[in-house]
Amino acid sequence: MKQFSDAQVKKWLVQVKDAVYHAEDLLDEIATDALRCEIEAADSQTGGTHQAWNWNKVPAWVKAPFATQSMESRMKEMITKLETIAQEKVGLGLKEGGGEKPSPRLPSSSLVGESSIVYGRDEIKEEMVNWLLSDNARGNNIEVMSIVGMGGSGKTTLSQYLYNHATEKEHFDLKAWVCVSTEFLLTNLTKTILEEIGSTPPSSDNINLLQRQLEKSVGNKKLLLVLDDVWDVKSLDWESWDRLGTPLRAAAEGSKIVVTTRIEIVAKLMGAVSTHRLGELSPEDSWALFTKFAFPNGDSSAYPQLEPIGRKIVDKCQGLPLALKALGTLLYSKAQQREWEDILNSKTWHSQSEIRGRLEISKMENVVGVEDALQANMKDKKYLDELSLNWSWGISHDAIQDDILNRLTPHPNLKKLSIQHYPGLTFPDWLGDGSFSKLVSLQLSNCGNCSTLPPLGQLPCLEHIKISKMSGVVMVGSEFYGNSSSSLHPSFPSLQTLSFEDMSNWEKWLCCGEFPRLQELSIRLCPKLTGELPMHLSSLQELNLKDCPQLLVPTLNVLAARELQLKRQTCGFTTSQTSKIEISDVSQLKQLPLVPHYLYIRKSDSVESLLEEEILQTNMYSLEICDCSFYRSPNKVGLPSTLKSLSISDCTKLDLLLPELFRCHHPVLENLSINGGTCDSLLLSFSVLDIFPRLTDFEINGLKGLEELCISISEGDPTSLRNLKIHRCLNLVYIQLPALDSMYHDIWNCSNLKLLAHTHSSLQKLCLADCPELLLHREGLPSNLRELAIWRCNQLTSQVDWDLQRLTSLTHFTIGGGCEGVELFPKECLLPSSLTHLSICVLPNLNSLDNKGLQQLTSLRELRIENCPELQFSTGSVLQRLISLKELRIWSCVRLQSLTEAGLHHLTTLETLSIVRCPKLQYLTKERLPDSLCSLDVGSCPLLEQRLQFEKGQEWRYISHIPKIVIDWVLF
Repeated sequence: MKQFSDAQVKKWLVQVKDAVYHAEDLLDEIATDALRCEIEAADSQTGGTHQAWNWNKVPAWVKAPFATQSMESRMKEMITKLETIAQEKVGLGLKEGGGEKPSPRLPSSSLVGESSIVYGRDEIKEEMVNWLLSDNARGNNIEVMSIVGMGGSGKTTLSQYLYNHATEKEHFDLKAWVCVSTEFLLTNLTKTILEEIGSTPPSSDNINLLQRQLEKSVGNKKLLLVLDDVWDVKSLDWESWDRLGTPLRAAAEGSKIVVTTRIEIVAKLMGAVSTHRLGELSPEDSWALFTKFAFPNGDSSAYPQLEPIGRKIVDKCQGLPLALKALGTLLYSKAQQREWEDILNSKTWHSQSEIRGRLEISKMENVVGVEDALQANMKDKKYLDELSLNWSWGISHDAIQDDILNRLTPHPNLKKLSIQHYPGLTFPDWLGDGSFSKLVSLQLSNCGNCSTLPPLGQLPCLEHIKISKMSGVVMVGSEFYGNSSSSLHPSFPSLQTLSFEDMSNWEKWLCCGEFPRLQELSIRLCPKLTGELPMHLSSLQELNLKDCPQLLVPTLNVLAARELQLKRQTCGFTTSQTSKIEISDVSQLKQLPLVPHYLYIRKSDSVESLLEEEILQTNMYSLEICDCSFYRSPNKVGLPSTLKSLSISDCTKLDLLLPELFRCHHPVLENLSINGGTCDSLLLSFSVLDIFPRLTDFEINGLKGLEELCISISEGDPTSLRNLKIHRCLNLVYIQLPALDSMYHDIWNCSNLKLLAHTHSSLQKLCLADCPELLLHREGLPSNLRELAIWRCNQLTSQVDWDLQRLTSLTHFTIGGGCEGVELFPKECLLPSSLTHLSICVLPNLNSLDNKGLQQLTSLRELRIENCPELQFSTGSVLQRLISLKELRIWSCVRLQSLTEAGLHHLTTLETLSIVRCPKLQYLTKERLPDSLCSLDVGSCPLLEQRLQFEKGQEWRYISHIPKIVIDWVLF
C-alpha cells in the first residue's frame, strides 16, 4: 500500500482538525437531544451505532467514533464531510477548510430560566462573584476570567448567573452578552458589543469607525462583557484578540470580561488572570439537580419505584448538568416505571459516552513517522477517558512502531487503555509509569512480539487487568510487579480482577509480590503453565482455572473464595469458606477440596455416587447438575438441608433420578428448575408441603418423556409456591394442580396436553399458550383468577361457556391466535364487569365487535385490538358504553376502513388513542373527539394521515385541540 509522506500528512491534518472541532461541538448539542427523541417518540427507536471508520490511507490516530444513526441533517452533513476527508487521496491537493460548513448551533443569551439553576459549584460561584465585584488587582482597567469545561458542563449557566448577579447589584454601567461560537470575527463582534451596550453601530463595516465608536461608548464606564462559547481556534489568534481589546481598555477600572470555552489555549490567549475548570458534578449534586427537574417540587419520595432507576440514569449522565437537566425535564411527565427503564437501557447512551472522551485508533500501522505521532499531542488531551490503540492483524515488526507508541503518551487523566495487535518488541516507557494515577482498566491483547509484560504493579488505581494471546511471553516475574514493592508499598495496591487467557507459551509465574485487594483471578487456556499460583490472596472471592493441565494449586491460601472450577482432582486447599465450585469431567471424587456455597457438577459420569456420598452434606445453598448421564437410581439423594436452589439441566435418563429426588424432604428449597433432558415415560407426582414446604418457584422446561404431572396438597394448607412454569414438554398429557394458592402459572408449547385441572385453586394469574389439544377440567377456571391469557389454544376457543362471568375478580383478559371460527367477539355475558384490561389479538376471521358483549364492561380502562385483518366497525357507536375507557389501541388491522361507527366521540374518559399500521383506514370521526384525550398517535395509515394533515386535512378540526398529536412519527 502506498504510504503518505510526513509533509502530506501534516497538510491533511489541518483540514481534519478544522472539521473535528466543528463535529465535536455539534455532538455536544446532539447527545442529549438523542435521548429526548427516544422519549417523545416512544414507538420509534433511535439507536446509537458506533461506526469505526476504515482508514486505509490516512494516519489512524485521528479516528474518533462519533457517528450515530438517524441524526438530523446537520449531523449527516458533518458525517459526509468527515468521510470525504478520510477517503481523499494523496494527489487531490487538500486545502484547509474545504467543503460546506455545518449549520451553527443555537446561540446562547443572558436570560435566566428555571433550567439555569447552578448546582454543585458553590465554592467556584463565591470565588467568581468576589472577583466580579472586586477592583482589578494588577491595576488594569479591564481583567479577563475564563471558564473552561467540556460541552454540557455548565459554563454558560455559570456565566448567566454572574451576568444577572451583576445586574441585581447594579455594579456595572454597561453590560454586554455575546455568543461567539463558530467564528471569532472582529467586525461582527464589535458590532454586537455596540448593540448590546445600546450604541447603534454604523452601517459600514469599516473597522476603524467601529472601534472608535466602541472606544467612545465604553470610555470611563465600568463594563461587564461576557464572551460565551469561544472555541474556533482557527479564526482566533493573538492579533484578533488584541485588536478587540484595544478599544475596551478605555473602560473604567474594575471592568471585567468573562470568557467561556472548551479549549484551555483560548484562556491563555486572552490573558485570563484566573481560569476555572469545570469538572463533573458530584453524585449528590447530580441527583439534586436531576430531581429538581424530574419530580414535582423536586421531591422523589412520592415515587419510590422510580428513584432507584433515576439514580442509575443520573450515574450514566456522568456529572454533566446539561444532560441531567434535559433528562429530568423530559421524564417529568413520565410516571410509568417502564418508560424510565426504557431510557436507562437506551442504546443512545453509547453516543453520550463517546462525547465524554473515548478515542479508538485503528490501523496504527499507517502512522509512518515519529513526528506524526508527536503532532497528535495525546499528552494534552486531558478530557480523554478511554483510549484504544489497534494495529491490523498480522503486521510484521518494524522498529518505527516502537518509537511511535512511545511518543503517543496520553494525559495522566486517562482511565481506560487497550492495546491490540501491537507489533513492537517492547511496550512503551510510559506504560506502567506511576504518574498515570487515574488509570483503572488495562487490556493487552495479541501483542505477540513482546516477550515481557510492562511494570504495572506500581499503578496506584489500576483495578482491572486483562492479558490475552501474548504468545511471546514465557515467564512473568519481577518486571510485571515493578521495582518498589514492599510491605509499606505493595504491588498492585488497588487491583481487583486479573485475567490471563490463551497464553500459549507461558511457562512460569514467579510471584514477587502480593495482590492485597485481588477479588477475581482467571487463568484460562495456558497449556504450558507449571508451578503454583500466588500464595497470599487474602481478598480472593472468585478463582477460575480452565485448560491449564500442568498448573498446581496445592498450597493456595484462599480465605473467602467464591468460585472455583475443578477440571481435574486437586487437594490440599486451605480455606475457610467459598461460594462456588465447578466439578466437570471428574470421574471419582471422594472429598471436596473446600466447603462451597454453590456447587456446579458438569459432565460427570458418576453423578449418582456424588449424590449418595456425604461430601454434599455441607452448608451448600445452590446446586446445579448439568449435562450428566444417569445409569442407575441413586440409593439415596443426600442433598444438604441448607439447599435453597436446585437446577438440573440437559441430563439423560432422569426417570432414574427424579422419583427418588421427589421422595426426599427438602426443608428450605425455594427454587427448583428442570431444563431439557430426557426420561422414559415419567409420571411425576408429589406433595408440596411434604417435599418442598418453602418452594416458591418451580419450572420444567423441555423435559422429554414427562407424561403426567400431579401436585397435591391438603385443602386449606398454606403453600409458598408463587410461580409455576411448564414449557415445551411435548409428551405431557395431563396436569393436575389442585388447591394451590399461588400467584402465577405459565403453561405453553405443550402440544399434546389434553387436560388441565385446577380444582379448588386460588390461582391469581394464568397464561396458556400453544397447547392446541388442551381442554379445561369440568370445574372450569379458578374462581379467584385475576389475570388470564389464552394464546393459540384452538380447543379452548370452542368452549364459549367458560363461565368467565363467575370470575368476579378477573381484571385482565387476553385472547389471541387460533380461534379461526370466531367472527364476533365478545359474545353477550361472556366477560365479567370487573374487567379493566382487554386485549384481542391475532383473530384471523374476527369481523366485528359485539355491542352487547361490550356494554357490560363498565370498568374497562384499556382496550387493545391487534392483528385482526377482517375487523370492521359497521354498526353504530360500538364502543360508547365503555364509560371508563382511558386507552384504546388499534394496531395492524389491515382491512379496517373506517372508525366513524365506533363512537369515539362518546368516550368522554379516553386519554390515549393509538392507531398504527392500518393501511386502508381512511375515516376517523365525524365529530370532535372528546376533550379528555391527551394523546393521539397515528402511524403507517397513509389514507387517514391525509385527512389529518395539520390545518389542511378534512378531519383536522376534530383533533386540533388534543395536546399531543403524532402523525406518521412527527410530533405536532
